[in-house]
Amino acid sequence: MLLAPVPWCQRPWALPVLSVPILTPATSTKLGKRHRMTLQAAQILIWLVRRWVPEREIVLVVDGGFAATSLGHMCRRLLLTAQLYDPVPPQP
Repeated sequence: MLLAPVPWCQRPWALPVLSVPILTPATSTKLGKRHRMTLQAAQILIWLVRRWVPEREIVLVVDGGFAATSLGHMCRRLLLTAQLYDPVPPQP
């Protein structure tokens, strides 16, 4: 999303800058395209945005459907200045 100020609103609006339709396996086969899962499409989009604006910080806000080690490894490779901290202690 791109945060853009709008004259009639006090808060900036988040405008989508890039989206990819996710097809079902049947539709992909029917169209003769390779089937991509949601996680694969997300990785491609993250890579594209990083390539377009390498100097900007990218903040990903996703739900549990994107909780995969492959996405985490990809993001770790993109961030070369990561700082590791102690794990969060268990809650009482």
